[in-house]
Amino acid sequence: MRKESDFLGSMQIPEEALYGIHSLRARNNFPDRTPFHAEWYRALGLVKKACYLTARDYFEAMIRKYFGQTAEQTKSGRKADEELDEELDHQKNVNSLHGTMAPRHHGTSGPADEEKNLISRHGTTAPRHHGTSGQVDERRGGFSLDKLRKQKETLNLLIAAASEMAEGRYFEHFIVPAVSGGAGTSINMNINEILANAGLIKAGTEPGNYQRIDPIEDANIFQSTNDVIPTALRVSAMFLLGDLEKAINELQFGIEQHETLHQNDLRTGFTQMQEAVPSSFGKLFSTYSEALSRDWWRVSKCFERIKLVNLGGGAIGTGLSVPRYFIMEVVSNLQTLTALPLARSENLSDATSNLDAFVEVHAILKSHAVNLEKMVSDLRLLASDLVNSHADKWTSEQADQRTSGPVKSSYPHTLLPSDPVIPERETQNAKLEPRNAKRETRQLEIPRVQVGSSIMPGKINPVIPEFVISAVHKIYANDQVITSLCAQGCLELNAYLPVIGHALLESLKLLIACDQTLKKNLFDGLAIHPAISREMLFRSPAVTTALIPLIGYNKAAELAKYMLTQGSDIFSANHDLQCVTEERLHQLLLPENLLKLGYTLSDLEKEGEENEKS
Repeated sequence: MRKESDFLGSMQIPEEALYGIHSLRARNNFPDRTPFHAEWYRALGLVKKACYLTARDYFEAMIRKYFGQTAEQTKSGRKADEELDEELDHQKNVNSLHGTMAPRHHGTSGPADEEKNLISRHGTTAPRHHGTSGQVDERRGGFSLDKLRKQKETLNLLIAAASEMAEGRYFEHFIVPAVSGGAGTSINMNINEILANAGLIKAGTEPGNYQRIDPIEDANIFQSTNDVIPTALRVSAMFLLGDLEKAINELQFGIEQHETLHQNDLRTGFTQMQEAVPSSFGKLFSTYSEALSRDWWRVSKCFERIKLVNLGGGAIGTGLSVPRYFIMEVVSNLQTLTALPLARSENLSDATSNLDAFVEVHAILKSHAVNLEKMVSDLRLLASDLVNSHADKWTSEQADQRTSGPVKSSYPHTLLPSDPVIPERETQNAKLEPRNAKRETRQLEIPRVQVGSSIMPGKINPVIPEFVISAVHKIYANDQVITSLCAQGCLELNAYLPVIGHALLESLKLLIACDQTLKKNLFDGLAIHPAISREMLFRSPAVTTALIPLIGYNKAAELAKYMLTQGSDIFSANHDLQCVTEERLHQLLLPENLLKLGYTLSDLEKEGEENEKS
């Protein structure tokens, strides 16, 4: 064990642990064990790396300006040279106002008298001393070359550690739970301690040697919890939004295949769970495809809503104690690292104080969740025993005993296990295997993906729709959490960002999971049996709606009632009542006529001509 201290006291830390006293206090104070999102953790690695790269460029420019040292110069470093004069003049003015001392830099672990002044750490006030080589440390403009070089070396170690963090390394040392108080300070300190200790190991020393690399002075250089944590949340959300876009696209493509394949496969349309009018499976799938198209468009706009970050703004967006160069350049470095369309907010105080963008983005996610629930609820119902229970009464043996001619049934909506007496139209799924099993009498089948019961043999449940419905209701709950907690922001800061961020990322991951499993485990194996759905339609009184333009509502109602009372299909009912000619009825009930958008005068003229002939 090793001993670490803060101004509250001391604690024992496991020797090999990369976390420190601040992390351990948080874990004890927040006993929830909901794990922190790994995506947010990796994004913090990227944000920290951008901060360290920007700070290194800043110190490199100072070395070049005051000591003429050759340094590896990046594009950002060259820009630092151009901007450093203004920055240093401003810094010297601040020093003179405070007796050659910059304003004290308060960390999160203790009061000012326990913190080293940031600028004195860089050598502006310390006396001349011997560097590590035994030579007198060179000073110019109040800056120590030896200290600047050490700071640069430290940043190189932290950059390497942050790069590894961005790949997910050291996550086992992140011990702060998802639900925490303090606006994310515990999250930031756990990250700082991991990076500092990982850097110490790279430097060949033991974790906890904070005289060499300090979690606040070094790992948190020019940063605040209040700009680092929300920026990383936006980065992680944008990465997941990209994954969600892809998942929606793939799901929509799978549904469009069914839409094309079953474009003319007739089925009964329902309103208020009652048979209504003829439709097709192609029409049904088209409604899902269009909804997903809107979802994709809305999700693609989310990047614009959360691209503005407050990184560099410090505690409340004023940039106090942060170099101006750092403020101007750190977001550009982050944009390069992430390849995301990030931008520095023009009003850093607003970006720090207000979180309404997360409310807007999550509302868009909720819209997608609503569409998914409607979709899977439809499919679960159409594939259920409730819809298909009467069809299950027919067996292949009964089908073999049937004779030709008009078919009647004792139950008006009974599905007969044979093709209806109508002109045949072949489709890819129209030829069915012998119907000697319950599931083969269904118009729609969802894949059988796992055993459904530990006590009821042979039972298969619609687990994919149930998973999606469960997930989207969690998303609805997250929407309420995000809405109410974003409204809880007080003056310059919102203290509830950890829970807001956790809910947002959870919803994104749930939606991605829903889209992926729907594509792979439902739509890829979804089966439609057009002959069965046609027969169900032609035995439904709903089909008589198609005859209203020709025979009127009252005559059509008479035909519908006859079908109900006699248990017959529309062909045998029309044969008895002689509403229209058989040839005309067959013509009317072709998919291309039932599914076309409305009727024209020429349709009525054609009917009039046929009536005159007869």
